[in-house]
Amino acid sequence: MSIKDFLEILQGTVRGRIIAVNMLASVTTGLLSPAAARLFLQECADAIDAPGRRTADPVQIVEYVSCAFGSGRQYLRQARQPPFDAGTVQMLSTTMRTETFFRFMVSPRYKVGSTGIPVFLPPRPVNTVSGERDYERRLSAITADPDWFDPVATLGRPMPFPSNCWVTTDTFGPDPSSPVATTAATSVRDQLGLVDYGDGTFLVRLSFAALSLIPDKGCEMARPTSCDLGNSRFRVKTPSARADQYASLGWGATVHLGKLADKTSSESTGASERVIRALALSALKQVAVQYLSKVISDRGTTDQDDDEAFARSLEQGNTHTAIRDELMRLL
Repeated sequence: MSIKDFLEILQGTVRGRIIAVNMLASVTTGLLSPAAARLFLQECADAIDAPGRRTADPVQIVEYVSCAFGSGRQYLRQARQPPFDAGTVQMLSTTMRTETFFRFMVSPRYKVGSTGIPVFLPPRPVNTVSGERDYERRLSAITADPDWFDPVATLGRPMPFPSNCWVTTDTFGPDPSSPVATTAATSVRDQLGLVDYGDGTFLVRLSFAALSLIPDKGCEMARPTSCDLGNSRFRVKTPSARADQYASLGWGATVHLGKLADKTSSESTGASERVIRALALSALKQVAVQYLSKVISDRGTTDQDDDEAFARSLEQGNTHTAIRDELMRLL
């Protein structure tokens, strides 16, 4: 199958239209070379046309190829960024569900309660005010021990070909134009563009010093491109002064879900974002864990901010054919 044929199939899905626009933006901004984009798309075309293929879903094909499940060539973290300056004091953070934290982070000795440390952390808090307070107390008690995490715990899924961990930084400060949210978890969910984190999701945030990311320990850090498996609210190029500030220092911008849903807002810039190679917690000097509370309300469920609305906002009135033709011209 040709690249053009694959793009036509990809753009037959809403998520695929989002990917196509971001692929074009990745190339035009210089984050992804035309040669790398061409190789990537040709591998996708070959994979969807191969005998015994995993799936006929073009979006899943994109995900498989990104993670090197095809030829073994990896396309993650193409827009590499240099190490942080030695004097930086900035902190990085990543946010996850409490269930994810429990499953992949916490040492088994805390789950049993029979090893002399009488603290048990449930996968998620009891859904009451007192239940959340109790969870926060238990979390603090556990993470006060410097060896609280499972010895094999990683930020980012541990895979044969390690995937990405998405991080943000505190160096740019708060955005005064962000809409006010009802809870801390809702605010963070909206700022980070985590559209899959719906009403009733409990979140924790893991923070660590930027200087913990030492290149000789296998750390790779990059500004995200279309090949980095962003969720359905990922955007490579964001037209705003704040996003330009992020980009000047090698950071991408998340899509702020609150701004996106509020049609009176002129832009939807959220937090800064980069991707790092899946990283062992043991490689970090110190990790602070904060319970963020519960997400209140869903996002992406109305015709104001669903996948279709987001795809149209990225396309900016351009047809699928025009986007496809421009991408093919650049390749």
